[in-house]
Amino acid sequence: MRISAIGFAALWLTAASMVAFSQTAQYLHAKVLDNAQDLPVRLSTDSKIEWQPVRNGNFSPIPKDDLLLVHSDFRVGYFKYNPLRVKLSVNAVDVDDPAQKALGDLLDALKSVATKIGGAKETLATAQGEQDKKSKAPGFRLSKEFNSKEDAHDAVQKAVDNVGAALDRVKKESNHWVSDIDSGWGNKDETGPKMIDAAVLNADKVLQEPDGTKCDANLLFQKVEPHGIDCIVNVPGNHKILDEKLNDLGVLEYTDTVLIQKIGDLETKALELQKELNSFKSSLTLLKDSRFWSPDGQLFLVDPSIDPTPQTAKNVTITITPLSLDETKLALTDGKAVSVTFNARVYRALFPETGVGAVFGFIERPKYGTGADANGKTIVTLASKDKISVDPAVMVNFVCRCDAGGIAPMLQVGAATSKDLPAVLLGGGLRILQVGTKGDIAVGGGLLLGWYQELQKLKVGDVVKGTSDITADLGYIKTPQPAPYFTIQYKF
Repeated sequence: MRISAIGFAALWLTAASMVAFSQTAQYLHAKVLDNAQDLPVRLSTDSKIEWQPVRNGNFSPIPKDDLLLVHSDFRVGYFKYNPLRVKLSVNAVDVDDPAQKALGDLLDALKSVATKIGGAKETLATAQGEQDKKSKAPGFRLSKEFNSKEDAHDAVQKAVDNVGAALDRVKKESNHWVSDIDSGWGNKDETGPKMIDAAVLNADKVLQEPDGTKCDANLLFQKVEPHGIDCIVNVPGNHKILDEKLNDLGVLEYTDTVLIQKIGDLETKALELQKELNSFKSSLTLLKDSRFWSPDGQLFLVDPSIDPTPQTAKNVTITITPLSLDETKLALTDGKAVSVTFNARVYRALFPETGVGAVFGFIERPKYGTGADANGKTIVTLASKDKISVDPAVMVNFVCRCDAGGIAPMLQVGAATSKDLPAVLLGGGLRILQVGTKGDIAVGGGLLLGWYQELQKLKVGDVVKGTSDITADLGYIKTPQPAPYFTIQYKF
């Protein structure tokens, strides 16, 4: 081997890279999502996002910047989802698949060889179904059943108490929804749509509270025939009118309108609560849609669908936000969000990586010069035979995802694009992961097919004007010259 080649090999060997080890080893040991399965995730009790790539396997924390291999497109789904406890969002960004770069570099090098020798030359969207119907509180009307000031006063006070108690019951009941859904998931036969449907029924039940209270309150202030007195008390300026009407009837004194005002305010709150419950119910009803659930009803799936290709990987960020139910507003309040990012790539049984190192392979070629024949004419002569070492521009290892004890078999394909000896290398070897503290190495060998330049029309003994005639006649051989090669790689 020539000294320059030895020096070049030494330069390669001193450039060992732990990054390369990490990338290849990460791929070989990466988790693989079961075929045709979406990815289950959940938030652990210690606020870590966990996943379950293997169907019916164990959940485990997702390491930062981990790698997941997939056979097809998939969606992320929350396992046994409680929409009153957490919310889930997913974002996916396109990135280059490093394996594709190795294949691209190899293809470019092979095209270059072919050219030299004369050969050939591409969410669940957050939905909030909210009823926006304008509910106008019906006017309070004086009941003809009141025969005395005391009766009317007692009835109004009772109404105030009843409405307030009803609102408190609604808020108290809402606290049970979160735990009811959680405990319901303890039944193995339950599914997401069933659990959400139960929550919707609970909302319907609670909706009857403010609605029934409103009716009870209205009964206390029914329309009185034949007067038809409309006494909406929570409109500014109506107190005076109310006072006049009530005094005309001789039933209530002006001071009692304060109680009527109070019950009017409570009924307004009841109507607001009813609107909030309707909005809450609409949101829950939307979540029952089977499109958002896996076929077994265990995963609540969110968009986007993540579809890595051989050319493009995906950086996937999962964010899970704990929620708490604010009973005063019947609203969900966000807690501290937790996020994790991983890389999703297409599964390959053989992982392509570019390897650099020392390659030992030689082909013998003739070297021509000029001489003189018996008549003193300049002729072509065979000066010597040189051994040319191959100098690959690209060497790609196709490493098998079947390593045992840190050693994996591999195939090799390489291309040398030098003018002196364009060549293709075909072989195999072993990929050895993390040797000592240096990183990882690969050893391989196989068949070298090289094309050297040979005389095309001239032959030894032909008369020429000089070496320029010989150079002009040289061309690559049509059939490649075979030879063995051996390689040691330290950088990938």
